[in-house]
Amino acid sequence: GNDNEFGRIRDPYLQSLVAHRSLETMQSTPVVVYLNGEYWGCYTLAEDYSDNYIKHNYGLDNENILIVKRGSVEDGNEEDIYLYDELFDTIVDLDMSVPENYEKACELLDMDSFAQYVAFNFYIHNQDTLFHGNNYSMWRCVVPDASSEVGDGKWRMLLYDTDYSSGIYDGGANYNKNNIKEIVNKKIDYNWKHHPNNLLISLLESEEFREKLILTMCDMRNVDFEKGRAKAMLDEMEELLRSEIENAKGAIPIVEKDSRLGFEPRMIYIGDRAHIEWKIAQVEGVLKHEVDAYRECLKK
Repeated sequence: GNDNEFGRIRDPYLQSLVAHRSLETMQSTPVVVYLNGEYWGCYTLAEDYSDNYIKHNYGLDNENILIVKRGSVEDGNEEDIYLYDELFDTIVDLDMSVPENYEKACELLDMDSFAQYVAFNFYIHNQDTLFHGNNYSMWRCVVPDASSEVGDGKWRMLLYDTDYSSGIYDGGANYNKNNIKEIVNKKIDYNWKHHPNNLLISLLESEEFREKLILTMCDMRNVDFEKGRAKAMLDEMEELLRSEIENAKGAIPIVEKDSRLGFEPRMIYIGDRAHIEWKIAQVEGVLKHEVDAYRECLKK
């Protein structure tokens, strides 16, 4: 993702802050990779959403699961895409300011999940998500299954790829930007009916949903992103980064003796001294500039 040349902590850090929510998040853990005994770097081993993920987490039949990612069927039967179309036909076409119409929307979309998804992405200033027609995914049971409370046939959000956020390209300096206004401004031309942000624009017509979203954002601020809690998790991530620097330094003498492995195209990374030192410099830059900037944000 966007964070691959920085600290590589954004996605696991940010998702960990809301992992207790009903909003679906990916569990992850940092790992150090060695290929044929040669140091290759620190990576994040993360869950992957699939019908089997839903099966193992909720005990639902994976043959009855539909996952749509960026408007296309990711898992499930292609012919069931009509259920996704139905979601837009209801929420976008009907006037959500009418309580009866909003009730119909609530029968199709889990509003807690959606409100949490929107509030979280607002809060981290995610610039590459549902609001922008990218990096969004949702799931539901095709046929409602009463064996689980999430088997009711409602669409629920799957959170992933949150890297392009939290001021990644400006050292966290945009924390006070009003990013909400540009998203909810109805004058923006969403001429593609199935643009996912149309769901939000339409639902904001409902007084009940607006209240839910506002309360959810308050909870995000007071609970999920509470300063002490956010700082404690950031401290854990910083400790991992510092230990990785020492780990990488310790690998330099070894790779100078034997670095015949190929390279990783996305990182343009080769296992020699110069490239490991480059990687160390990237992580040190994150510690010096970005992590410090986040700490300053937490003070405000």
